[in-house]
Amino acid sequence: MAPIELIKMTIQEIYHKAQQVIGLNGMTINERLWTSGLIDEFDHAKKYDKSKAETILKALQVDKNSIRKIMGTIK
Repeated sequence: MAPIELIKMTIQEIYHKAQQVIGLNGMTINERLWTSGLIDEFDHAKKYDKSKAETILKALQVDKNSIRKIMGTIK
């Protein structure tokens, strides 16, 4: 399980971490999550807070169609 401080990240903290990553467009989504340090936060949010999980993906500049696929809203 992720450390408690990751699970309680604010939206501002999420965007701050995402903005620190250089070269997002050349990375896969997993690479973006790992490099930004948001992978544990995302995994937890995907299970318990879908809105926050979507926010993390948006902060990492993931396109809308990919977000919908990842979140299971389209196949």
